[in-house]
Order: sequence, then C-alpha cells, then structure tokens
Amino acid sequence: MNCAVKPLADSDFSSHDKRWMRLAGLYAGRAQGHSWPNPAVGCVLVSADNRLIAVGSTQAGGRPHAEAEALLKAEQARKTADLKAGTAYVTLEPCAHKGRGPACADLLVQAGLGRIVYAVEDPDERVNGQGHKRLIKGGLTVQSGLYAAINKTGLSGFLSSRRRGRPFVTTKIATSADGFISAKAGQQTWLTNEQSRRYVHDLRSRVDGLLTGIQTVLVDDPALTCRLPGGRGRTPVRLVLDSDLRLPVHSQLVRTIAEGRIITFCAQQADKSAQAALQAAGVEVVRLCCNNGGLDLSEALQWCEQNDLSNLLVEAGTKLNRSLFEAGLLDRLIHLTAPGKINQGVQGLLYDANTASALAFPDDSAYIKVQSGHLSDDQLTIWQKAD
Repeated sequence: MNCAVKPLADSDFSSHDKRWMRLAGLYAGRAQGHSWPNPAVGCVLVSADNRLIAVGSTQAGGRPHAEAEALLKAEQARKTADLKAGTAYVTLEPCAHKGRGPACADLLVQAGLGRIVYAVEDPDERVNGQGHKRLIKGGLTVQSGLYAAINKTGLSGFLSSRRRGRPFVTTKIATSADGFISAKAGQQTWLTNEQSRRYVHDLRSRVDGLLTGIQTVLVDDPALTCRLPGGRGRTPVRLVLDSDLRLPVHSQLVRTIAEGRIITFCAQQADKSAQAALQAAGVEVVRLCCNNGGLDLSEALQWCEQNDLSNLLVEAGTKLNRSLFEAGLLDRLIHLTAPGKINQGVQGLLYDANTASALAFPDDSAYIKVQSGHLSDDQLTIWQKAD
C-alpha cells in the first residue's frame, strides 16, 4: 500500500457519496467474470448538482476501462458539459499508465470534473498511488476509501494476483446437515435445492476459472457450464487436475467445449497418446511437476495467474479441497448445508465426528465467518481467510 495516500473512513463521506459508490459497485459486479485480464471496475459520473450523468463498467476483454466507458456514454448522450465540476465515483484507483488507450486519470482530468472518489487503491506497480497523484496534479479533489472493504471483495482476484502472484481461490462445498458430501464414495448425491444451484451458477459466471479434480469428473460427469438465463458466454475457463490424463473425450465437459476453454493439468510423464486425443477434441494440456504424491498445486495456480486467470472457483471433492486447504491456498470457503441427513458417506472438509459437521475450523484458524443466511431451506455460510 502507498502510505502517501491515506484512505478515509466511510463515515467521512456524505449520503450522496455512498449512494453513488453503491451504484458503481453494482456496475463493477456486472463485469465480473468477463473483464479479465483487467479487474472488474465500475464508474459513476455525477454533475455538480448531484444528477446522474453516466455509468460504466470494464468491458469484455478488459477494454474500455470503466472510466472511459462512462465518459463515452456521457459523450453519446451529449452531456459532457454537465460534467464540469462534477464527481466521478470509481471502485478502483484510476490507472495512470497508457496501454491500448489513454490513462483513465488523464481522461478524467480532461473531462473537467472537479472531484474523484475511489474505493480501493490499485496495487499494480504502474499505478499504486500514481493515479491519485496525477488527478491531484490535474487540479481535482481526490478522496479514497469509500466502501473499500465491500469493493475489495469484487476485486479479490486482481488484488491477489498483484500482491501474492496467484489467483484468489474460492471453494464451494455442499454437505448434508450431518457433514457428508455424498452417501457413498464414487456415487453422486444431490444435496442442495434449486435456489442453491442457481446461486452456484451465478458464482461460475463471476470467476475467470473453475477448478475441479479428475475424480469429480469421472463420478459426476459435470458440464461445469453457466446455465443461468442470459448466461450464454459466461462459462469460465474450466480447469481439471488430472495427473494421468484420464479425462474422457466423451465426457460432458469435453462435449461442451464450445461453451468455453478446457485446460487439463497433468504430470510430466502422462501418456502422450491420451494428450493427442484430448487436444484433437480441443482440450489444452499443461504438464506440471508433482509433489507429495500429486500435481504441484502452487505451480498450477501460478500458471493460472500468468495466463490472466485471477479468480478461481473450486468445485471438487474433499481430497482436492483438503490439499488446497493444507497448502494454504484456499482464500474463501462457501458452505451450502442441506437440511437433510444421510447418516454416513463421504465426509466433508474438516469433518468433526463429535458435532457431525463439516468445516469445523480449529480455534486458531485464520478463517473468519463473513456471511451467513439461507437459500430457501439450505443454509449458506461463507468463511474467508483474514488478511
């Protein structure tokens, strides 16, 4: 963090500021899952007398940026004159570097705005306070920190990529009320309700990549696509950890390759003829080193980060989840608990026989509960690793 930029507290901002930043956050949410390699950002432009002029979000493929998109909409609506001395609300510090277009900080200065409010400082070494400084140099009043905590959630993949060199990893775990993920090993068991399944499809639409293990593919034969109404084109890159290249070319996953890319990670010694068959079906194959009897998970995540996949959702069994957890690679855990019990079967992650429950974190756990509620009769609990 650039210590020269001191963010303000939410209480330092007016009710109007909060209203407009909430709107910017909503527009940022619309870009989640299809803005990569750039972060999903929202921008709201407001006149000096507090009228909404235009809104924008990062567009597909990362360009235009949210600020440029909002300014373009203001121009198309012939409202650029209304921006004079107005305010821009942006969920991430405006960029200060030129890429495929001008720096957003320069565009905002040129628009004649009088004030910029942004939520989160950009840790990218090309920005990191430089956008803030450039805006001030351009004569604008600049304030930061409004709803920073909320907006960091939407920017979690980007922030993790820049700060830790790996994607932000969320796992979704569904269990029965007594902590089991299925009634029998090697057997698919439907646990959660329709509302929870729609929730999971929405999660898929908001990430860059969806990670699973070969055992889940062989047992469940999932498509792992986004099947929400209007969700066509929102299926993330599907990633399979498959040491021996057992992924069947006739699986639902491969048969739905038109919905989006499929990457399978395998061991260095995996069969080359199996690789050729998968590649002929359109699957991309990446060979990794192994450790602790399995693929190197850190290397897999590093590959994802290097290929602009900064936000991953894991949908897998307990074995893979345990490996990620023990390696310290799980950042957020989403636990869906169905109301029914199945009394025996495959135990969920961190199963506690005494309480008959999964995700029984130890007392010294780094994870804190950040959200709880219900999706119809299913219970939703979200745990996140403390910064």
